[in-house]
Amino acid sequence: MLRRAALVVLVVGIGFAAWFKATQLQDPSPTATRYFAALFFLGVAGIALLLTGMARERTRKHQGFDLERHLAGNRRETFRIPYPEGERPRLGLLPREQAGAEPRWFEVLDASEEGLRFRSEGGFDLGQAVEARVEFPTGRWARVKGEVVRVNGDEVGLRLTRPIPAGIIVEETRRLRDHLRPPAPRPPEP
Repeated sequence: MLRRAALVVLVVGIGFAAWFKATQLQDPSPTATRYFAALFFLGVAGIALLLTGMARERTRKHQGFDLERHLAGNRRETFRIPYPEGERPRLGLLPREQAGAEPRWFEVLDASEEGLRFRSEGGFDLGQAVEARVEFPTGRWARVKGEVVRVNGDEVGLRLTRPIPAGIIVEETRRLRDHLRPPAPRPPEP
């Protein structure tokens, strides 16, 4: 709200200044012209900074993801990482029947050492044994085994009997925190 108000003030101020210079200052001195140019470009820079900040905020809200709030509210025995869209690992289900067959890939929604939730279009039953490979955006991967403990619409929950290594969970938490943390405000120029 404050950013929008500042943006409106800057746009109106620049428009008024340009109109005033064009209509009221018929033959300005070189000093006045330099001051006007400096203020004009500062205003344009201010607008650009405000628009950039608003776009970042809109993107973060659009993702609907507040990592810090989720981390503070995580009450599970093992730490679970929620993945925003565009940052999600993928789960490759290894087929048991056909040797050398390609895995079926699914999008991981959240993961912990001992469990994960992924998106599927069906084909999973409660209690079903699963063997898979989880590939993370960093290039790291983990081979996991587990059992389907939840099927809810297009989401499937696994309890892992062969867990994701704790080091990968810590690395992913740091990566997401660093990647999704808003940039620190810059100190004002003297």
